[in-house]
Amino acid sequence: MQNKKKIVKKTNKKPVKRSSSVPKGDDALIGLKKMPSKKDMEEKKKKQQKLLAKKKKEVKKQEKKILKQRLKEKEAKEKELKKKRERELRKEQRREEELESIRREKLRHQKAEELGEIELDSGFGVRNSKRKSIVREETAKNIEKKPVRKTITKKKPTKKKKVELTEEEKKKLEKRSKFFKVVIPLIIAVVTIIAILFHLPAFAIKHIEVRGQKKISSEQILEYAKVYEGDNLLAVSELVIRNRIKDIPYIDEVKVIKNLPSELIIEVEEKEVSFFIDYEDKYALLDEQGFLIEFAEEYPADLSIIKGLETKEQELQKSKRVNSKDLQKLNVVIKILRSLKNKEMISKLTALNIEDLNEIILEFKNDNKTVYLGKANNIDIQLETAKQIMEKNTNSSGKIFVDMDLSEKRAYYREDI
Repeated sequence: MQNKKKIVKKTNKKPVKRSSSVPKGDDALIGLKKMPSKKDMEEKKKKQQKLLAKKKKEVKKQEKKILKQRLKEKEAKEKELKKKRERELRKEQRREEELESIRREKLRHQKAEELGEIELDSGFGVRNSKRKSIVREETAKNIEKKPVRKTITKKKPTKKKKVELTEEEKKKLEKRSKFFKVVIPLIIAVVTIIAILFHLPAFAIKHIEVRGQKKISSEQILEYAKVYEGDNLLAVSELVIRNRIKDIPYIDEVKVIKNLPSELIIEVEEKEVSFFIDYEDKYALLDEQGFLIEFAEEYPADLSIIKGLETKEQELQKSKRVNSKDLQKLNVVIKILRSLKNKEMISKLTALNIEDLNEIILEFKNDNKTVYLGKANNIDIQLETAKQIMEKNTNSSGKIFVDMDLSEKRAYYREDI
């Protein structure tokens, strides 16, 4: 019996069937998923980026469309408001016109009542057509009996009421009248005296003196001033003379002094040429503030050339001053030139290259030396060391390097071979 039971148990168990989907052997390797390569990943990223860019473009287009629609709506609303305002104004004008017409009718009817021609009702109109004929017949009878005389009503002139002034107001009026009685004759007297003085020969100019000129001749200054001996000294305008002389490019300030009765003195301060720029055919002469004095064919022998400025010739002709970048460079140039003056080296300088503020170069062609300043943070110390090296090496040509922190490193001299 026990054996039978065991057999039954075995028979009850169902055999496990292998599914055909599960691969066996080499087929199992084929079923595995392949890992994506780097190229595939990059392509996916590019595609995603392109999609994002397209979406952004679409969003921007939609925003622009919405903005345009809103602008159109605003414009339409504004037009509607304008139309409404115009309609309201027209309505008000019509109302005013109607009111004026009603007023005129009232006036006409009042005049007609006075003459007895028409009888009016509460609505300012004639009651009946029969009544019209009756009124006309009555008026005709009255005309036969008595001749109608047109009564012209003249408007009586309205008399202005006399205003009684207070005592204070009366005093003020009296003071004013006294003031005008005194002042007006004084003005007339002064004007006549001035007119007489302007024509007196005693105030004719006999001597004109020009002071302070260096490069410009006194004759040229007088040509611009347009003042001559024999002109009346009182009639000459100081302001006019000053403005005329300031048209000379080298003139900075002008002072006009009148020494009565017949002497005129013109004091002049000239601009100093501090720099010049080489423009192949021309030289642009500049003052310390970077203003153009004039274009010349020759440059002053005592000045050095400034190289590395960016302002072009046409730009300088229009603005009459160098641009903002070159003004910064010129500030550094002024500091270098001042220190060179103090060290008595400025007469030896032939050119100054400031194209790069971190690499400033000084050229001393007569001494066959070039000095490399660099940033020029400590100009006085750098130039002093350069001077000492130049004095030691007078007989040779070479380059002096001072473009470093001299507290940490030493300056050095490199002789040309």
